[in-house]
Amino acid sequence: MRLKIRNRFIIWLAARLGVAAMRMLYRTLRIRYEFAPGTYPYDDVLKERFIFSVWHDQLILPTFAGKPSRGAALVSRHFDGAYVAYTLAALGIRIVHGSTNRGGTQAVRELLQVLRNDHMVLTPDGPRGPRRRIKPGLVYLASRSGRGIIPIACACDRAWVFRGNWTDLIVPKPFARLVVITGDPIYVPPNLSREEVDREIDRVQRHIDAVTERADRYFAPDRQRPRAIPPADNPANGRSSRAA
Repeated sequence: MRLKIRNRFIIWLAARLGVAAMRMLYRTLRIRYEFAPGTYPYDDVLKERFIFSVWHDQLILPTFAGKPSRGAALVSRHFDGAYVAYTLAALGIRIVHGSTNRGGTQAVRELLQVLRNDHMVLTPDGPRGPRRRIKPGLVYLASRSGRGIIPIACACDRAWVFRGNWTDLIVPKPFARLVVITGDPIYVPPNLSREEVDREIDRVQRHIDAVTERADRYFAPDRQRPRAIPPADNPANGRSSRAA
């Protein structure tokens, strides 16, 4: 039987302690970064603003691998999302509450406002899966905002895997090796209709999958280096000309 913690103070305290523990853990890791040009996700060095996309099971891996850029993250309103919200807030990341079922419309408005000046972090397969399958919200937000989607994928050679209802949570073990990889920005055409969003999902999924596959194979036993990530086949009218 799972223990459901409902007291928000306890969740807040657990999140703070968790952040301190993760920072200590990450000091023991050997981290390698492989970033596509112009996609550095840390220290707020990018002039252009992006939507950073990371799978739900890998969320912890890149979060503590550097100082997150100024931005916001979408977190579910459910108690299941409270721990994530408090953890990200402790790292200085602004929280936008919402999900596909509750608070979605208001959340989209707030996200579009955030993307005028800041980055956005999304788990495109959240909050309830299916695992590693993107939802329409990612493509819709990119279309409405004009911001590019930067896929982030990670892998480590030794990790704990905590099983969940629809996905897992990967936490590196002490002294593990970790790789953080980004792909080229993916731009989608502006003001897509619902039908056009559905068609665009397949293209975006392919490019995110390519980055994910490269990370998943990084520490393969045969040591075969993963294939190169193909450039994003961005539509000519997909990139916003708006200044960051």
